Amino acid sequence: MNPTADPAAGTAAAADPAVATILIVDDLTENRKYLATVLKHQGYRVLEAADGAQALLAVRADHPDLVITDVLMPVMDGYELVRQLRLDPATSTLPVVFYTAHYGEREARELALTSGVSWVLTKPAASAMVLEVAVRALSGRTAPLVPLDNSAVTTAFEREHLRLVTDKLAEKAGHLRTAQARLRALISVGLDLASEPDVDRLLQSVCSAARDLFGATYVMLGITNRKDGTVERFHTCGATAESARGAEDWIGAGDAVPGMLAAVVAERRTVRGQNPGGDPTGLRLPSLHPEVQSFLAVPVASPDNVYGWLCLVSNEGMSFSDDDERLVLALSGQVGRIYENGLFHSVAQQRTDEVEHDVITRRRVDGAESGEPDLAQRYLDATDAMLLAVDLEARIRMVNRYACAVLGCTAGELRGRDWIDTCVPVRMRDAVRQKFQNLLGGDLSIFQNPVLTKTGAERLIEWRNTLLRDEAGHITGAFCSGIDLTDAVR
Repeated sequence: MNPTADPAAGTAAAADPAVATILIVDDLTENRKYLATVLKHQGYRVLEAADGAQALLAVRADHPDLVITDVLMPVMDGYELVRQLRLDPATSTLPVVFYTAHYGEREARELALTSGVSWVLTKPAASAMVLEVAVRALSGRTAPLVPLDNSAVTTAFEREHLRLVTDKLAEKAGHLRTAQARLRALISVGLDLASEPDVDRLLQSVCSAARDLFGATYVMLGITNRKDGTVERFHTCGATAESARGAEDWIGAGDAVPGMLAAVVAERRTVRGQNPGGDPTGLRLPSLHPEVQSFLAVPVASPDNVYGWLCLVSNEGMSFSDDDERLVLALSGQVGRIYENGLFHSVAQQRTDEVEHDVITRRRVDGAESGEPDLAQRYLDATDAMLLAVDLEARIRMVNRYACAVLGCTAGELRGRDWIDTCVPVRMRDAVRQKFQNLLGGDLSIFQNPVLTKTGAERLIEWRNTLLRDEAGHITGAFCSGIDLTDAVR
């Protein structure tokens, strides 16, 4: 989508592909190859650069007609590249397209408006969209952009740039700017993942985000079976076609976790290093495993359980750093908590009759305690999510330990009280009560609302819900699982 021009303007007056030269700037070889293949097929002359510094040299040597650049790159990022181009009179009108991951689109569009960038493409972009944007950006050369005043460019651009990567880091070094931008991106990724109810789409999104954020050649994510430790789910992103076919042969559901990955899962530890030559057998991985030259593997885990592994591989001469390791661990920790919450919720859906009968009706209605261990309640207390069961009037019948901790109340203070009147801010009560009625009517969509703690503070919670039924199938209430998004949103 074009942030500075009318998207309905059409594609007339396109530049002649026979003479148009397009420079592609991206630190990932596969991203460059994809764009190059699409553009060369249309007859464009294509140049490539792995970062902004290389791109500046290419611009000065070959004078391209259009630059398509990634945003987050080592050495010099896309923002700084555009700033340098705009401050040089010889390149101040050169059309530029930002090519960015979806979680960085908002910042990219804001900076596009202040730096004369014509277009923003979101990864992955369809070939037809790439060609359309190229034609429109090139046709714009017939009416050159008005050169911006250097001081105005510097002031506006730096203000937006510093907002994205923080004042002090932006002043010190380019790699620190990239690290901070990655941290912001991780927060956005975490929010996206927390809203994804489908487990396989969640895991595939993690692979895609990790590959883009950390410049990996490919990323693998495995989830193990809780009973026997074998592979239960496996996802990958970024491998070549040959490697993707090989993945079907070297690992599958029911297989034991191989080589170094077994240590990551069994010992809950990170492994990082080099494998000269790339032979996977040097890492005790199967011979059909894709090539591995540089690797970083971390456990996918919650505070209490390990659920699998996340492994990043680079075969482009890049080593993973300490900063990479810390950020990948942060990402895998997010995934572990979200996966655990989703796992619990799926189990809760399968056991609603048991939860209602054993926890709500027999043991909790009158507050009496049985002499036998309350296994269901102990199970609910073990999860790192807010869990509560309410009746048809929204009265609290059961609440777990984590929810009590978030709200600052005891279970005894909450049971029997109207959840909405007790724990929802006044301004939101009518809207939440309507959502609750919609839920009882069968609307199981995910929604967010603030909750009110005992101290008067508010926490933003995202809810997933299941209807509770009696033996005759009649609805008796709802079982709700909530994830606290407050800190992530801040």
